[in-house]
Amino acid sequence: MSIVDLTNSFFYIFLKIGLTGGYGCGKSTVLKLFADFGWRTIQTDRIGHSILQSDPIVRQKIYERWSDAVLNDEGNISRKKIAEIVFSDRIQLNWLEQLLHPKIIRNYEELIELDPSINYLVEVPLLFEKRLENTFDFSVCIVCSDSVAIERMNFSSNSSQEFRRRNRLQLPVQSKAVAADFIISNSGNLAFLKKQVTHLFKIVDA
Repeated sequence: MSIVDLTNSFFYIFLKIGLTGGYGCGKSTVLKLFADFGWRTIQTDRIGHSILQSDPIVRQKIYERWSDAVLNDEGNISRKKIAEIVFSDRIQLNWLEQLLHPKIIRNYEELIELDPSINYLVEVPLLFEKRLENTFDFSVCIVCSDSVAIERMNFSSNSSQEFRRRNRLQLPVQSKAVAADFIISNSGNLAFLKKQVTHLFKIVDA
């Protein structure tokens, strides 16, 4: 048996972390902080929006299902009108997710494959709902109270009901926190959030 001298060798392990959390908990802010550390960040919501705008098959299927109910005054598919439908009806929401999510997953996986030699933080709001946590090296959950999220997002007293309605369509943030490898609290100020992200970064990138 030969002995290999590894004294001067360097091994780099590149990580892929899934980021989730409650609606309005500040996932985008955490993405930016990780980007400041040199991580590549991906927002799956943006991918979904892009697919809605550019994928003709998706657009056709949406129109066939909902017809003029999802068109704006210019005759284009409106994300706002789609949201009004799906966040009021779980069956409609499940249909849309089944249409979009395989494409979203394939899209961000292809992005990672294009440049695998870098750390990635991928925002996946439904990470645990869609059982995607095992496709990542670690999972991180951002938590905060509903009152803080509502205030941060400048919801009015009426639109705060919309916030709660959307949140009810996801796993409770407490359940996500229990399932996650790491938890970050975003109920404080930005300095407190940065401190936690810095500490987490040191742990996972050690």
